[in-house]
Amino acid sequence: MNTIKDDNGIVVAHPGKQHSFETAVGLLEAGVLQQYITTVYNSKKSIAMRFCKIFLNKNDTKKAETRYCAELPEEFISQKCELLGLVGLVLLRLPGNKNVYRSYMVWLNDVFGKAVAKYAIRHNAAAVIMYDTTATECFKYLKQKAPHIKRILDMSIATREFAKNIYERDIEISKSDLIRRENEYIWNKKYLDIYREEIQDADFFLSSSEFVKSSIRYFGIPEEKIIMAPYGVNSEKFTTNGIKMKSEESAPLHLLFVGQVNARKGMHHLLKVMSQLNKDDVTLTLVGPVDKSAELYKKYNSVENIHFVGYKVRDELIQLYCSADVFVLPSLCEGMAMVGFEAMSMELPIICTTNTGINDLINDYVNGIVVEASNEDELKRAIQWCINHRKEVQKMGVAAKQSVKDYTWKHYRKQMASEVKRCVYKE
Repeated sequence: MNTIKDDNGIVVAHPGKQHSFETAVGLLEAGVLQQYITTVYNSKKSIAMRFCKIFLNKNDTKKAETRYCAELPEEFISQKCELLGLVGLVLLRLPGNKNVYRSYMVWLNDVFGKAVAKYAIRHNAAAVIMYDTTATECFKYLKQKAPHIKRILDMSIATREFAKNIYERDIEISKSDLIRRENEYIWNKKYLDIYREEIQDADFFLSSSEFVKSSIRYFGIPEEKIIMAPYGVNSEKFTTNGIKMKSEESAPLHLLFVGQVNARKGMHHLLKVMSQLNKDDVTLTLVGPVDKSAELYKKYNSVENIHFVGYKVRDELIQLYCSADVFVLPSLCEGMAMVGFEAMSMELPIICTTNTGINDLINDYVNGIVVEASNEDELKRAIQWCINHRKEVQKMGVAAKQSVKDYTWKHYRKQMASEVKRCVYKE
């Protein structure tokens, strides 16, 4: 493997993690990774990490320990603002602290971003890849001091201004401002200005789905500036191993949702629809963190065919995938919903909205059903169709698994690296 270490390579930087390890490994395999830069990293050399584990609780320690990638050699890892990143992990866990955490992370992103920009200039990088809502200060500094260094913004979700329009439409349709109360920062001009600036300062964009691509085009970005690279799934972790515990046709249809139980995920629409359906026809299991004092939980927890089961470890989650009939994802705004890949890999057809990214893979009534976001009538009809067509649902599950067989992280790495090299080096 030919690698670039000191000159004319590509820097990947993220103050958190997301899928940045996959991006860095893909560029490493392509021979153009110069450095991966982050805050918290579970390195043996990190004195701060070892010291702070003494004080972090079990959950924070576990989260910190996931900041490690065995496929990235230590010499390609740099840490900036490590202690500040650890503080961010702690703030994230404190209840009722969203505004403080968000303000802190905006400040940390700026400090981290400027450090990344200075590193890229000092080491003659050809390009820097950073991630949406984290890149403003880095891109501004590079544009001013080293405009020849390409600035690539990886969009993990739809742009916030584009999302705001979707949320406002949902408020009109649902006659509820829950989505606004959960996402107040999106209506804050200060944040929108920050996010708009990083979009305007980017040279190229990485997009995982057509929905995200549309949100980038919303800002007048030309097609040739957008690099399409759909994510992948680790099929070895999400597999039935030949065993699929489908429910009997005489039993209720089992729907499964995995994720946060909130309005962005379209839960106010799904739970309302489920409350109108008979428990003998269909049940819904919701896997993921839920605040028991939250409006949606209090309103729907007593509904007989709705089951909140909380967070589940992977082995428990696999079992729930195996016992479900259909995966449902009614989100208002996603990037490329990873749980969709996981569910399809587990032989589940999907009912999803047009705003999930995973809808790029769906052929209606072949491997799933796509409905319009916020449209409860369409969602209800899709669920009712599945109740009435159980044999077809099973066939759709088989087709769903076949649909994602080529969507691997290995494929993502290769496709992403090839397109990034073409844009940066004109290959």
